[in-house]
Amino acid sequence: MYKINVSERYGRNWNDTEDAYKFFFRVEDDCPFRAKIVAQRLNEQYPTPEYNVTFYKTTATYKEVDLEDFGA
Repeated sequence: MYKINVSERYGRNWNDTEDAYKFFFRVEDDCPFRAKIVAQRLNEQYPTPEYNVTFYKTTATYKEVDLEDFGA
């Protein structure tokens, strides 16, 4: 799963050292190629520093467990 977060700048942070951003919207996609294209387009449409576009890959692992381990 890929997540693209877009945040909007609203001012400076508490100690005035950098810009502060608030969550604006998120796009989620399972296809890495499509997600990359969407992220690139969002970067063009929502330019820095007014907006901050971040791109994440969500990873998960699964392990089969015996139900007796849970007292079932």
